[in-house]
Amino acid sequence: MYRFRSLLLAISTFPSICAGATDTDQLRQNIGVSEVKYINVVREIAKPTALAPIRVKNGVKFMSLATNSTGEVVVQNAVIGFDHGGSFQPAPGTAVVVHVHNSEMSPKPDPADYAALREYELPCFIISSDGENIWEIAIIDGMNKFRAIQSSGIGEWVDFK
Repeated sequence: MYRFRSLLLAISTFPSICAGATDTDQLRQNIGVSEVKYINVVREIAKPTALAPIRVKNGVKFMSLATNSTGEVVVQNAVIGFDHGGSFQPAPGTAVVVHVHNSEMSPKPDPADYAALREYELPCFIISSDGENIWEIAIIDGMNKFRAIQSSGIGEWVDFK
C-alpha cells in the first residue's frame, strides 16, 4: 500500500501544478489536445509519476485527465496494469490519457500505444519509465504520428515507423 500511496501523492499535486499554467512556446495545432494546460500538467508530473514505486513488477501506469468545474486539471482515474491498457478504461469526461512505459518497454511510443489510441479515441501522452521523455501520439490523415513534448517546446509531428 505504501508504494501505491507514493503514486497517489504524485498525482495529488495536479490541481496545484495546473493552476495558472500557461504555455507560450508554441500555438497548438488544431489536432490533438485543444488546451495547452494538459501539456503543462503532463510536463510537470512526468518524472514524479514515472518514478513513483509500484508493487507490480514491470507494471504500466495509466491515468485519465479532465478539467473540473473551476478549470483545474484533475485525475479522473488511475490504473496500474500488466499490459498496454487491457484493463484500463478512461473515466467518463476524460480529455487526455497518460501512459507511463515500464523499464522493460521501449521508452518511445510503440504499436500497442496506437492500438490503445484508436480504442480510446482520446489524445494520448506517453511518458518514458524514467520520466525524462514525453511524446504525444495521434492519428493524422490515417497515419500514426508522434511528437516530443519537451520543456523547451513542442516538436514537429513525425511519422511512426
